[in-house]
Amino acid sequence: MKRPKNLRRNVMRGYYSLLNMMRVKHYRGYGVHSPFVYGLVRHSVMMKSSIVGDDCSIFEGLSELGVSRKRATQLQNMCTWAGYKSACYLTDANRAVGALDAHTVCFVMPDYPMELTVELCQKAAEAEAVVCVMKPYDSRVRSKACKELIRNHIHTSVDNRGFLLLFFNPHQPKQHFKL
Repeated sequence: MKRPKNLRRNVMRGYYSLLNMMRVKHYRGYGVHSPFVYGLVRHSVMMKSSIVGDDCSIFEGLSELGVSRKRATQLQNMCTWAGYKSACYLTDANRAVGALDAHTVCFVMPDYPMELTVELCQKAAEAEAVVCVMKPYDSRVRSKACKELIRNHIHTSVDNRGFLLLFFNPHQPKQHFKL
């Protein structure tokens, strides 16, 4: 029997399209049974080009650190919609974590050591803050560490390929959404 041309390529295309279809079900909020995450998807992830509200401080802070306009806009809209008022940006040069509270989002940039992110998550859990890991799949080590964070996380987490949100709200159940 003759093998079709480019069999490996066709099989890999089918595999990757299947992976994308698994993510698509939550992209626009379909199949999301959490009202909080549904609102998050509809009011921040889907609004790609415009910032909602007057506050642009998080957008500007992320843009200065090299985050793309699309991701910075999504995160600014998420913070505005959910009522997060303050942010801390953690890089390799800036490892200091200020005072955390329930209205704080900690943005972990790609150059921040993943070992310190685990400690940050413990502090965020005490303060009921949010941790946002930027570029969670940038490297194999970072990807493995983020998967471990998700596995050990006891509240809601949202994975948007470009960022991973870990919510430390005791009123939210253990759920993980891939957008």
